[in-house]
Amino acid sequence: MFANNFSNEKKLVILHIGVVDASLHPITYKFKVIRHVPILGKYLWYLSAKALKPFRARIMGIWKYSITKPSKFSKELEKIVKFLLERGVLICVLLTPIPHKDLEYRSPGFRENVRKYDLLKSKICEKFPEVHVTSLVKFKDSYYVNNLDGHHYSKSGHSYIFLMKLNHWDF
Repeated sequence: MFANNFSNEKKLVILHIGVVDASLHPITYKFKVIRHVPILGKYLWYLSAKALKPFRARIMGIWKYSITKPSKFSKELEKIVKFLLERGVLICVLLTPIPHKDLEYRSPGFRENVRKYDLLKSKICEKFPEVHVTSLVKFKDSYYVNNLDGHHYSKSGHSYIFLMKLNHWDF
């Protein structure tokens, strides 16, 4: 089983994936092809994006999309887990904390989509009892860089993940 692990030391891989996959985009993002128009493209996209930004939430109420389909996400995560397990690696899959509450105003449905992708992660990991799943349910809004970004972690957010979750494991 551990034939491809060329060390006597245990290896740990922390998989923290899914927030970008779960993110929702307004249909206007598909208009980014404007950037490829010679000479004026980048400027035209800049003006268009600036004009559309105040209406982002309304646009998303009409039409939004996720770049990564749930079925594709599930397949890829399962492939990654199998690959790592074949190499005798300890695996911790972090569930994605719910994005900052202010992000929901800009991207309606994002928080619910994170829940759906976390459920997918949990279902995949149930197939592999040796994989540790860590919930970040008690992740605070103050653990994000700021409320406008809403999904990148501050230093205190990273510390929370380490001190409250990973540091308690006995590997």
